[in-house]
Amino acid sequence: ILENVSYLKLETLARLCRYSMEKAGQVICEEGDVGDEVYIVLKGKVKVEAKASQRMVDILDNEKELPPSLPSDDIDAVPRKLSVTFQCDQSKSQRQLTTGRKTLAHRRRTLFQATDSCRKEAFKTALSCPSFDENATAKKEDKEIDILKKNQTVELAMLGVGDYFGEMATFIELPRSATVTAVTNVLMVSISKTDFKTLYHAISPGLEASVEQMVKRHMLQNLFHLKSPFLELIGTESACRMADELTITKVDRGTILFREGEEANKFYFIYSGSLSVQKMNGRSGLSQRIGFLYPGDYFGEMAVINESKRLATITAETDSILLEITRDKFYKCFQETPWLIAEFIVRMKGKGVDLQSLLHYKKSMNVFINFLGSHDAKHLIDFCNAANSFYDQFDEMDSDAALQMAMDISKKYFGNDDTDNEKSISKDISEFAREAIASGVIPKDTFCIAEQKVKQIMENEMLPSFKKTDEFKSLMERMRAYDEMDVQLLA
Repeated sequence: ILENVSYLKLETLARLCRYSMEKAGQVICEEGDVGDEVYIVLKGKVKVEAKASQRMVDILDNEKELPPSLPSDDIDAVPRKLSVTFQCDQSKSQRQLTTGRKTLAHRRRTLFQATDSCRKEAFKTALSCPSFDENATAKKEDKEIDILKKNQTVELAMLGVGDYFGEMATFIELPRSATVTAVTNVLMVSISKTDFKTLYHAISPGLEASVEQMVKRHMLQNLFHLKSPFLELIGTESACRMADELTITKVDRGTILFREGEEANKFYFIYSGSLSVQKMNGRSGLSQRIGFLYPGDYFGEMAVINESKRLATITAETDSILLEITRDKFYKCFQETPWLIAEFIVRMKGKGVDLQSLLHYKKSMNVFINFLGSHDAKHLIDFCNAANSFYDQFDEMDSDAALQMAMDISKKYFGNDDTDNEKSISKDISEFAREAIASGVIPKDTFCIAEQKVKQIMENEMLPSFKKTDEFKSLMERMRAYDEMDVQLLA
């Protein structure tokens, strides 16, 4: 963020910093507190710890301290971006994270994933309770307490000279994600959120936008660590492009984001906090809680993509930080990669996918084409493709070329005028096209009626049979398509 800021302005930043000495054993910041300072260690060491359940601790204990790719050299031998010896003209290739910061990132990511794994385990167990059972809520909460109650402390990393922590606090009010304690006597430098904002307003008017963009990308990157299925699907490049269009939203506990049946224009990623999902029970007419959403989860995309009404009511159970994006901005982000939207729609609809959505995504279309081929019905999809090509090329052809192309399609897919066979389009379906070709006057929509009727056959007859095959089941598994409970939680 500061690499294009002059050295003189950086000196102004240095004068705003606060220097402090903390004794060994002193807690510098505590998990759950809302912080407003970023710290850099100038001398000594600090320990970063986080609360976890016993199950999460067990998962972390099975992880190595560092991934194999990370260096195990002494911490002082590693170049640091925020070291006190850092020079403004230092090349980007030299700017590396310290071993301590890499360990922290790795262990925090593992903790995120362990938390998510335990939460899903608790949720699946809760789903086994009978629906709308008066005792079901208590059983669910008891099980969640067993698996998710954070009554243990786990060490994430040891940080030393040049390491920094609490950086997000200078940009947005977030609860501290860990407790930092001085292991030795520690000399630190810190700067508050107020001073940092005052600084970038004063020294560079355009810096605020850069800071906001960096924060949103950092937040989205943290969601990647939680293995959010949507973010894994679109990839890093598309996610960064989408991050620029996101809005950071703070939601107070008890806030209802939207209600079941309302119109939809946004969908959301959860960065921190938890939200509950409620649906109306058709028999009792009462609202029933069907699940919870946690950091890394996202919701509201089904209604946005399908332009339908909200499927559930979403309420903030705790103070939460969300990243939201409108429908228009979402489609703007992916206008160059429409296949991502096509794949996501197939995953979202899962077993209920319709023919149009299935054919818009190349991988699912190819599996369906193979199915048609094994049932001597591939000519149906081939005809639809030929009809589409005719329609797309019509405006660029003269009348003779259009007539010739129409005759070629007719000969290949309609067969003889006198007889029908199993691999030709029947006369009642192709009647309009046959008459147009016979007259010699070829309109642009020559094959539109026949194409619509062929698609109806595939939708009503071929698609239901396809969904019963192992190939379709395998496709859904490979794509990690949503099941019925996922769809309920998409809102």
